[in-house]
Amino acid sequence: MTIAYWSVLAFALMAFPLALLGQIPGITLPDFREPRPRAEKLAGWKARSNWAHMNTLETFPFFAAGVIISLSAGAAPETIDTLALAFIASRVLYSILYIAGFGILRSLVWAAGIGLIIAMFVQAA
Repeated sequence: MTIAYWSVLAFALMAFPLALLGQIPGITLPDFREPRPRAEKLAGWKARSNWAHMNTLETFPFFAAGVIISLSAGAAPETIDTLALAFIASRVLYSILYIAGFGILRSLVWAAGIGLIIAMFVQAA
């Protein structure tokens, strides 16, 4: 299995630590029966962590499709591996910037990540 395929799993798992980070309890434990109302009340870096989590879930299908389609269309595995790892690195940086509140930089890194996915599709052409 290629590195790119493993990166799909890595990216899918990346969403969960971001969600947990936003749920770090104060004095009381969060209500795991109804976590969404609590998430809606988050503020500051905890809210941004939750938003990074949601954006990761929103972006996952596009990334997974880019990897699967490009490799199944015969694109060079080494190239797709490189693009996939660069995408994962961009998403780690994106999450850090999101949580830290650096909006413009975060948006630029997001755009770079989307560009990497588009490059995968171009490789499939």
